[in-house]
Amino acid sequence: MAAKRQLSDRQRAYALLGIARRDLGWTEDQYREHLAAHGATIYKGRPSASTMDYAQIEAALAAMETAGWQRSGGSESSIIQRCHPARRAQWRKVCALWIALAAAGTVRDRSEGAMLKWCRRLVTEDRIEWASVRSLHLCIEGLKDWAAREGVSLEA
Repeated sequence: MAAKRQLSDRQRAYALLGIARRDLGWTEDQYREHLAAHGATIYKGRPSASTMDYAQIEAALAAMETAGWQRSGGSESSIIQRCHPARRAQWRKVCALWIALAAAGTVRDRSEGAMLKWCRRLVTEDRIEWASVRSLHLCIEGLKDWAAREGVSLEA
């Protein structure tokens, strides 16, 4: 029986960087720019995570979480997994706006449950995952209006 290979914390962090990049849909250039902003230096002609210390990598991952990536529980929230595929982009937008408001300190509870509770006040469907395109649009616009009232910039 072969022994299971244990990954070091640094190897796990490198893997998480790649997962976060994919989940956020960033291009290679966006990813490298993000690394450079968090302390990566040039290695073989481009900013590289291998030149960063562990604290810098963790800071880059934390910034990716602020941008909408979720470290635990998979790459997508459970509502996105349960909803109709045609509405997933809208749910991703709702989640991203909710996370941006939470990062700015406007939302006290960043959890998916709190987000769904807020959305249920606007959505009239029996189950929130059945929300129509129109209902989700109302949620998105409601979150944008909330951000505007609180002076939260949604530009990333």
